[in-house]
This record gives sequence, C-alpha cells and structure tokens, in this order.
Amino acid sequence: SDAKLYGSSDLDLGFKLDMKKDKVDLNSLYGKINLHDDNIKFDKFKVYFSKANGLLEFDTKKMWGKKLSAFQNDSKLFISLESGPNDLSVNLNGPLALDTIMPKYVPESLAKIVRGKPYIDGKIRFYEDQDRVRASIIAESKGGEIAIDMPPPLALSSDEKTPVLFKADVIDDKL
Repeated sequence: SDAKLYGSSDLDLGFKLDMKKDKVDLNSLYGKINLHDDNIKFDKFKVYFSKANGLLEFDTKKMWGKKLSAFQNDSKLFISLESGPNDLSVNLNGPLALDTIMPKYVPESLAKIVRGKPYIDGKIRFYEDQDRVRASIIAESKGGEIAIDMPPPLALSSDEKTPVLFKADVIDDKL
C-alpha cells in the first residue's frame, strides 16, 4: 500500500523472526495504529482524509480499518477501508459536498450539473489495471440535498425529491 499517515498516532508493532544458525529472517510484520486526528493519504489513487480517528491494522500485505471517522474537505464521514499493494476499497457513510469531490472522479460535464451535500452510503474501489488506475464507484443518497440540473422533460421541480443511485467506472485520466 502507498498509504502515508501524518499526525500523532499510537503504534503497536509485532514481528516474527526465523532465527537460523547463520542468519535471521523476518517472517511477518503486523500491527495496529490508533489514529488521533491524523491525515491519511493514498497518493497513487489521489484519496486523502484528514482528522482521521479509529484503529487501522496492517500486515505485510495489506492495511484495513473499520469504524473510522475522518473528514473529506469539510464533511465528516464514517469510513472503513482496505488497502493492498495495487488496490484500495473505501466504504463511506455521511454527508459529502459534491462540488469538491465530483470533479475528481467524474467527467467535467457531469460534475457541472450535480451539486449539493447529500448523505451518502457508498463504496469506491480503486485498482491498478494494466498500468492505469481505475475506480469503481457505487453511491446512494440517503437524504440531504442534491440537485441535478437536467433539461426538460427530465427536469424535476425543486419540490420533488428522489433517492439517487450513482454507479460509475472511471479510468485514470481523471485520477
């Protein structure tokens, strides 16, 4: 994983050694990181969270965390994540400001017509595919405000409300 952590975390580190007569091999490395308002960055996938709190666990192959809280810009989210050497899965739950997040992951023409701060329940999976970064996004609004500027006859009046289910596959030209 290309994860980078910044802040004042607590680290609990463990390892297993294979001690032979003429050498010592590190067989496994594992641990836990207790986050205290730390920043998490996955530069390869352009994913950043600030003020993260909760417990991350790791071993030599992956990192995972459940029941974390973190901020994406000014939106507090509840997240769980799992990161390996070539992939990252993030489950999100909470209000998300679309004007700050949409331009990163969707075409500009779609990002221009969607605005608001819906309460979302979603999953984003980033992965490398033939030297390109791809993202698979599934998100559903669970309330809050969302506006989509659509031309007639598709346009809804401002009084009409409907849940929005968003699915997309994105290739690295936006990432």
